[in-house]
Amino acid sequence: MNRVKVLASVTTLAALVLVTAVHANDLKAAISKLAGDIKDGKGDPKAAVKAADDTLEDVMYLLRGRRSIKIGELQDLEKLVANIQRDGAPKTLLAKGKDLEDAGYTLAAIARVSEHLPNDKGKKDKKAWKDFTDHWATAAIDFAKAGKAGDGTALKNASLKIHESCSKCHSKFK
Repeated sequence: MNRVKVLASVTTLAALVLVTAVHANDLKAAISKLAGDIKDGKGDPKAAVKAADDTLEDVMYLLRGRRSIKIGELQDLEKLVANIQRDGAPKTLLAKGKDLEDAGYTLAAIARVSEHLPNDKGKKDKKAWKDFTDHWATAAIDFAKAGKAGDGTALKNASLKIHESCSKCHSKFK
């Protein structure tokens, strides 16, 4: 009898892990599509929000750690931005121009989706929430352009703006 319960528990856990993984992949796919659309000068973040059907926390997890979106050799976008804003971009990183460009557009896509997923505090001050996400998205597009051009100074400046936007938003809304 105990083996049956254990087997049922393990099976249920495995199913939950599988559903979570599939769901995370759907969200990553929706963000990646939006990033490509933003790069092409279009894109509807509301469509990505509907397709992903996620919370702000789900979207923010795409920025860091194991759950983050991997772009070429780049992973953990939060750490990437923090390192560049603190230390600048080494030549080995600047050589990955396409990956940096794609990372910037992915950051912009996450910002645009986040705009439509305010937390409870953000719902009380929608203007400030939108201002922070607009600032983040604009800086992320600057990051993408600087990455493509291999411009370390512009990449650091864009990283500083992204970091500033995130810090101010977290101070107000987290």
